Formats: sequence, structure tokens, C-alpha cells
Amino acid sequence: MDTLISIKQCILCGSYNNTPPSASPEYIICKNCGLVYSSLRFSDEKLEEVANSCAQMHHLSKNRLEADFSQFMIQMVYEPRLKDISPFRKNNRILDIGCATGGWLSFLKENGWDAHGLELSPENAQYGIKVKGLNIFCGNINEASYPDEYFDVVTLWEVIEHVNDPINNLKKAYQILRKGGILALSTPNYNCLTRLIIQNNWTGMDPNSHYHLFTPSTIKKLLTKTGFKNIKIRTMDLNPYEILHEFKKDKSYEKHQEDIKKIKEKIKNNKLMYLTRAALNKILGVIPLGEKMVILAVKP
Repeated sequence: MDTLISIKQCILCGSYNNTPPSASPEYIICKNCGLVYSSLRFSDEKLEEVANSCAQMHHLSKNRLEADFSQFMIQMVYEPRLKDISPFRKNNRILDIGCATGGWLSFLKENGWDAHGLELSPENAQYGIKVKGLNIFCGNINEASYPDEYFDVVTLWEVIEHVNDPINNLKKAYQILRKGGILALSTPNYNCLTRLIIQNNWTGMDPNSHYHLFTPSTIKKLLTKTGFKNIKIRTMDLNPYEILHEFKKDKSYEKHQEDIKKIKEKIKNNKLMYLTRAALNKILGVIPLGEKMVILAVKP
């Protein structure tokens, strides 16, 4: 069975009218609705193998595990997420789709939530289950058997860009959310300032992993198409190191990761940097040029 499939039709509007971005033939831009998507990708059958490879290289590395369960992540990432979803806490049940080793789940559990995780990689899932004592189902959302209208909250942090069929995933999320429950997700912003400056060298343009690249407009269309209402979108964060990285002699992946680590350490250890980031993100909440979109959408 072939592990690569060719994609020509836009999943958002159904159009075949598309064109590749300049100097990036791996991606297609739909001329009708503006969705950016990879034209060649792994089949669903291959994705578990890919997920395990990613687990070994990234999620299960010592540095990544320390980061995902760190006080820094709690302060900078998990607590702001909790603030967003807490008003929707009614039955106390939450599902995190693509939970990896369970850093976010562990934080939720410590805060009294009945936290469930869904993870494609068996190695990631087993770490969360055996080492952290978390409730994780290993498989995809079609294989899970959650009751309808069961969860107050469903989250997909940096997940929707990786799946072949985001519409199916969002319809399933809609089905298992209670009425009035909330979907919270994040995904790279194709219209971010970094990509506008460095174009196709932006790290978000990774056709082997990021199958769909969304803008505020296209992610809103996707959520509307799958039934969600009251959609709120904000962008956040800029990575000056990625822009500067383009002008350096050493453009290796390792050097890029080292630069990202540096900026995180500076924010962590420097109160002025922390306050600067907070102020910048307030601006990026209004001017949607941040690296990442954070989206909240309600099931009516």
C-alpha cells in the first residue's frame, strides 16, 4: 500500500482551483477560499509510525519532558489556557486530543479536572499512563468511543495542522462536547509576520508534518463549517531568532532549536522580557500577525 497520497481538492470549499505558493511546490493555495495545504502527504496508516518517530526524537527526549512538565510551562502556557476554559467547567470533564506525554493533562489533573487524553503515538501514551498515571486512550478519534455530549471542553493544541482530515476531527469533537461546551485549539498562523518576512523559509511550512496551514479567516471558516459558533481568535508571540536565523551561516535545525531555547530562557529569567512579551501579545491580539493562533469556539 502506498504511504503517500496526492491531494488536489480543497477540504474547506471543495474547489480544485489552486496554485502553489511562490517557490514552494509542496503546498497549494486554494484560489477560492485561501486555504493552504500540502499536495503530497502520508496516509492515515502511516501516521502512527510517523507519530512514534516524532515521539522518540522530540516528546520523549529529556529536554522536552523537562520542559513539558516544568513550572515555566505552567506559568507561561497552562495557566493562561486554564483561564480561557474555566468558565465552561460544568461537568468537570475535559479531553485533550494529541496529548503527547501529558504535560497539560497532568496540570489539569492537579487542578481537579477529570482529564482524558487521546494520543496517536503508543510510546507517548505509555509514558503518560505508566509514569504520570494519566487517563490516555491510544489511537485516533475515530477509534475512541466517548459518549455524545460528554465533555465540557475539548482541546487540540498544535494538532489540527497535522491531520489529514481536520473536518472529521472537528465534527467528532463537536459530537462529544456538551451543548454550551467549548473547543480550544492552537495552530500556526500562516499570515504571521515571520513568514511575511522570510517567506518559505518559515519553519511552519513543513509539508511532511503540517498538512494544513490556516489563517484567521480560514480557521474561522473551518469551525463554522463544522457547526461551532462564537468563534474568538487571537494571535500571539513573535520569534525574532527565526528571522535573524535566516542571516546566519549556521542554519541547521540544531542551531534553530538552540536559538528558541535561548529566547525562552530570557523570558523565564528576565522580568522585563516577560512583561515585554505580555505587552506584545496584547497588540498581537488586535493585529493578527503573531506566530500562533489561539481559538475558542462554542457548541451552540
